Formats: sequence, C-alpha cells, structure tokens
Amino acid sequence: MAEEAEGHLPDDHARDDPGHDPYRVGAAPADGCVYNVTIQMLPTEGKRYRFTADFSILDMGDELPPQVQADNAWGALAMSGKPRDVGVFTRRFERLTAAALSPEETADYVRNLSREIK
Repeated sequence: MAEEAEGHLPDDHARDDPGHDPYRVGAAPADGCVYNVTIQMLPTEGKRYRFTADFSILDMGDELPPQVQADNAWGALAMSGKPRDVGVFTRRFERLTAAALSPEETADYVRNLSREIK
C-alpha cells in the first residue's frame, strides 16, 4: 500500500484496508500525489474571521510578480499585480488560516464527520 500525501484521496485498494486512515496528516507522498497542499477547514460555528468573496493569490515564483484574483457575487473577476492589492489579500488569507482548524484538527473533524454520516 502506497503512503499518502496531505489532501490526497486514497485509491480503492487502500479503502479496503481496515487499518487504513485516509485522513492521516504528514505522510510521505506517493507517486502522482501533490505534497505542497495543506487543507484547513473554517467551521461555520463560533466567532471566526470570514471573508465574503472568493479570491486567489497567484505566486508564480521569481519569474513573475504575485497576482491577486478576486471574484464578486455577480461573477465578475478582478486581477491585480499591485503590491498594495496583493498585500491586502495576503493579510486576509493569513487571518483566514489563523481562524481555521489546524491541518491535524481538520483531519480529525473530517474523520469524525465521516463516522457520523455512515
């Protein structure tokens, strides 16, 4: 059985293994897995930071400057590479990740939720 990366869904063979934990955090990546992805959930209960629009921060390495892409409720898209705009959305992203469950807490949350819906 191949080891999994964070956020990688197990294949059908792994699901048949009763000791297999598809939500394990920090495992070594298997072939074809993405291992630069961290998954954190932002629960809806309680007082937590929320942002009402979808956005992406695109960091394309040293070749191009970072860009921010923001969507609004009407489906419009705005792009900007201005350092001030990128900084605003970077700080919003940092507040969202600080308010979210840790990757380990997220794995526990999903594991418990999957037990509840079985």
